[in-house]
Amino acid sequence: MIEKSKIFIKTMRENIRELEHKIIEEADRAMKEEGVSIPSTNMDGTETEGINDDAQWFYISDFWDCPGSPFGLCMYHIIHDGAHDTCVFCGDPEERK
Repeated sequence: MIEKSKIFIKTMRENIRELEHKIIEEADRAMKEEGVSIPSTNMDGTETEGINDDAQWFYISDFWDCPGSPFGLCMYHIIHDGAHDTCVFCGDPEERK
């Protein structure tokens, strides 16, 4: 029984990874299509000239519509905004107060 559960969990985890990859691809496609780029930000808050981040560095929330987003949803930097306080497109937090 343990082995069956283990296989099931591993299979579902792989399915999640594949879907997350498709979400990232769609967000990148939409940003490219709309001509939207997000400057790469260093740990000290400065931006690196000429380098842009792609969606793999962000958490895309489906809680709220985002009028400024090329795909209609808020997006938060995984490293610089772990609390999801500032959408890179509209500036709103994930948990709107």
